[in-house]
Amino acid sequence: MVSETVLGVLFCFFLPLAVAARFWHWYTFFKRGQKIKMIQAMQSEQNDD
Repeated sequence: MVSETVLGVLFCFFLPLAVAARFWHWYTFFKRGQKIKMIQAMQSEQNDD
């Protein structure tokens, strides 16, 4: 049987880790979307010439 202390430590360790991983995934996804929008805007500006 796993002690409550070990469960508490694992919970306190993995919960922020999961939150950080989810935030990092969202952050990189958002940045990639911004980069794609920027590239598309640059291409459309070049096409306008």
